Amino acid sequence: MKPPSGSLGGQLGLVGLFDVGQLLMLNRATGCLAVHCGEKKGYLFFKDGRIINAVDDAYTEGERAAYRIFSWRSGAFEFQPEPVDASPTIECSTDGLMLEAARRLDEEGFDSGAPAATGEAARVLEHRAEVEALREAFQEVAGAVGLLDAPRSPSPDVGGLTLAGDRLVYRPGHPPRIRHRKTWHEAREAPLSESEYEKLRLKMLRSCTSTSAIASGATSTRRMTLANGRSIALEFINEGPDEAMWLRPVDLPPPGPERLEGDLAVLDEILDSAQGLILIGGPTLETTRRLLHCLVAMLSDRFSATMLVVSEDDTFRHQEGPGVVVRAQPASARAALRTVQPEFVALDPGACDLTLADLATVPCVLAGVVAVEAAALLPRWLARCGGIDRSRAAALLGDVSIDLVISEHDADDDGPLSVGAWRLSEAGRQRALAGEAFERGPGARGGSSPR
Repeated sequence: MKPPSGSLGGQLGLVGLFDVGQLLMLNRATGCLAVHCGEKKGYLFFKDGRIINAVDDAYTEGERAAYRIFSWRSGAFEFQPEPVDASPTIECSTDGLMLEAARRLDEEGFDSGAPAATGEAARVLEHRAEVEALREAFQEVAGAVGLLDAPRSPSPDVGGLTLAGDRLVYRPGHPPRIRHRKTWHEAREAPLSESEYEKLRLKMLRSCTSTSAIASGATSTRRMTLANGRSIALEFINEGPDEAMWLRPVDLPPPGPERLEGDLAVLDEILDSAQGLILIGGPTLETTRRLLHCLVAMLSDRFSATMLVVSEDDTFRHQEGPGVVVRAQPASARAALRTVQPEFVALDPGACDLTLADLATVPCVLAGVVAVEAAALLPRWLARCGGIDRSRAAALLGDVSIDLVISEHDADDDGPLSVGAWRLSEAGRQRALAGEAFERGPGARGGSSPR
């Protein structure tokens, strides 16, 4: 690996990684130390000579990743001066970190029968004086290549991610592309080279402030906070040459009631009574989620109650009104139900871990369902709840009231949501269970009603 101009690199067989770390520490260097060991790659981030974070080839961060990287005895290294702005995930001193890493290597060697005299911890301590003597020479080299006074590199352009449906994708060998108002555009014409993508990926990882596992744990979502306070989620799809870096906005305010148009009188009646089962739908996942979260926000403003939102999607964040809004992952929804005992439960269109029996004690359930017409809402939701047949569903639902709210057209991110709303009579419930079409017409309650 040949280091580019302005960087410092070499082979680990010739220079020890602990020695490199001590040199960077003593000279208060700021930047990223990339380490390659066969197919493995790891990164140590220095700020003013202190290791503040590490990322190994499994995308593990913090001290654990640093210990693993320091255990690599062969390969190549390269230090690239760059500003490091991320919050520290490693709190201990760099000297202490390297001594602990060396001690762990000693323990591994002891378990394998290696002589104690060749311990890495003793060698690190012995080399302190030698490294101190090399400091002056290193400073001359560092000054010549600009390691100690590096200019700030341009930040990735994520400022355009402002709406719920906006996306930004980076892939090696492809131009960056951004999706805004449901249309994809090339952020620039030139494709990203592998080295450009790698540098951008490192910069993104360094800017992230937290990591959380979602779904089955196979996907990790990292977060970064922009200067304006907005939050961006970062996810990686695939590995190797097919890897894609996917960015999207999160923690946005939900759509407000001013976005709604259509059967608002019936909708207002549904929200005022707020009981039983309210099925909320749209032709796409994005439209369904926007409508669901709009109604969740409206209910939380109307009632001093507990709302449990079951979703792995973090696009919207609710501000609490008179009551409390709690969010739970689908996998932990049953435990959350027992603990929170909410008056309202809102189920994301992707949440399918709860059954009708689980929800029997909840006064009001709002369930998002992707559907292009109202007649499909109840059959689709029952299929998602375990494929319950019509007679079984009728028995479980008993005399539970069922209301339907749907936006039959795919809405723009910041455009109006045109809604139809129905309050089902007993005959309407039976037709809904059968998936029969509804006739729209003026009802006694001031809106569209299934007859």
